[in-house]
Amino acid sequence: MALIKAFIVSMAISAVWYGLEWEQFGELQWDLKCDNVVGILYLLVCGIYLHIKIRI
Repeated sequence: MALIKAFIVSMAISAVWYGLEWEQFGELQWDLKCDNVVGILYLLVCGIYLHIKIRI
């Protein structure tokens, strides 16, 4: 179940990222030079999720 949740979060972050990229450039940049930004967003979402889960 955790793997499915992680996959859904990853896909949601990617969808937002690609949507913003399309809005900014009018096309998708497939060379992915900005993977560090996606990685940071992913770590933030996972960190917040873990923080909330530990507090409950």
